[in-house]
Amino acid sequence: MGNWRSAVWNDQAARDYSDALDLSDYVQRITPYVAAGKVCHGYQSLLDIGAGDGRFAEALTFPGARIDAIEPSSAMRSMLQRRLKDRTLRVWDVSWSDCPDDGAYDLGFAANIGAFKAAPVQLFTKMRKLCRSLAWVVPAQQGPSSFCLSGLVAHWLPQERSEPVYLSVLGALGAAHAPSSVDVEEWTYRQCFADAGVAVDFLMEKLTASGTTIPRTQIKEFVEEEGTFDDRGRVTLEAPKRSAILRWI
Repeated sequence: MGNWRSAVWNDQAARDYSDALDLSDYVQRITPYVAAGKVCHGYQSLLDIGAGDGRFAEALTFPGARIDAIEPSSAMRSMLQRRLKDRTLRVWDVSWSDCPDDGAYDLGFAANIGAFKAAPVQLFTKMRKLCRSLAWVVPAQQGPSSFCLSGLVAHWLPQERSEPVYLSVLGALGAAHAPSSVDVEEWTYRQCFADAGVAVDFLMEKLTASGTTIPRTQIKEFVEEEGTFDDRGRVTLEAPKRSAILRWI
């Protein structure tokens, strides 16, 4: 599946994303669609591909559940092991394509992973063999799905946009592998920066990568207008997000 490790976050990026999710309502908004009636008692066994820091696995299961997690980021593995210490947990530092075939699960889960773009049919086939039901959480907003604050600066992004990832996933899967249900939910991503200068540098880097050049002074003014500052000078920026929840039962 190519050099997939080149896309794995470094430890600092992983920690920054986890910290941002502490401020966001991602899991709270999405979990009810994934659980679909299971919230009251949780899943007893879960295969979580791209498990991150384990917050979805925690929300979808109760203590004692069996969780097998695929997570190549070392920082994320450390966080999920701490978070899920009261579950029966196995963790692998592999690609999804090398997921062990020795388990059977109530639910197979994946959220915002590269395979949605690179190999959705192969991913579906792999997970369907192992899991009684599946749930994928796929980006549904316009703009770069890898830039979590893109919704905040959409007015600066190039006019030509690729279609939302979930539409390309559904197109690739076709009628043969179509999900039982598709729901789209809105949520808010929030990221805190040490100060306004760090926030400006971050936005400049992301905008430049998207092919947009904006003067630093203009971005600085934007951050000062849109950011929420605390008494330590830290600034929080937030952006609207949309995710599609694809379920197979």
